[in-house]
Amino acid sequence: MSDGPGHAGEIAHGSLRGAIAAAAMTGMRVLTVELGLVGETPPRAIARQRARGLMKRVPRRRRRAALELSHWAYGHGEHAEETSRKLDDRYIHYLEKSMARPFG
Repeated sequence: MSDGPGHAGEIAHGSLRGAIAAAAMTGMRVLTVELGLVGETPPRAIARQRARGLMKRVPRRRRRAALELSHWAYGHGEHAEETSRKLDDRYIHYLEKSMARPFG
């Protein structure tokens, strides 16, 4: 149960960490492509292999922006979900610990 103002703040912080990680990876992708170290970046490969139909709906001049937006959104969501899962684990641990104590 990840609720309460503290949990919302921690989840927002996790989402922010995801955005920062996505920004760092964007820079790394540009660098490795420009140096010729990789031919196709993971977000581009995923878009080509898994979201081809969706990307065709995006105007060609907007596809790079759509690809970046999806990469950043994934970073936000993944880190927010991970933080929420950690909060749930802490809550379950707290309940288990509380239930182990004798009542009264």
